[in-house]
Amino acid sequence: MKYPELAWEILKKIDDMHSRDESTMVSPDLVTFSLVYYSCHAAQQHSQAASDLCTSVQSKVLQRAQKLAKKSAGSSRRKALAAERRKKSSSAASSESRTSELQRLYGPDIAVLHENDDIIAISKPAGMV
Repeated sequence: MKYPELAWEILKKIDDMHSRDESTMVSPDLVTFSLVYYSCHAAQQHSQAASDLCTSVQSKVLQRAQKLAKKSAGSSRRKALAAERRKKSSSAASSESRTSELQRLYGPDIAVLHENDDIIAISKPAGMV
């Protein structure tokens, strides 16, 4: 049971270092979360006594990994959008090409429903501005 506790303590230390000084560039990543999760999983396979601690740790680690993954995905979208804004756009582009460009940037669940010189109507997922 020593390894899951050690892995959890190391993760807490990394968090503490990052919260005190974000310029240290020390922060947990998906590999860190994976290793902590795996150490708990392996301990559970060998000892029932590790089960309570590990279940709690695994739940926390999974939540943080999901949050980090979503944040990273959002970051790559923001970068792609910023690159698109820097490009010179052609007003003669067709509605289909605009739709495919939006889908490339935002995902397949976005579509241009109507477009004219005055207005554009877009179907998009909830929460997207």
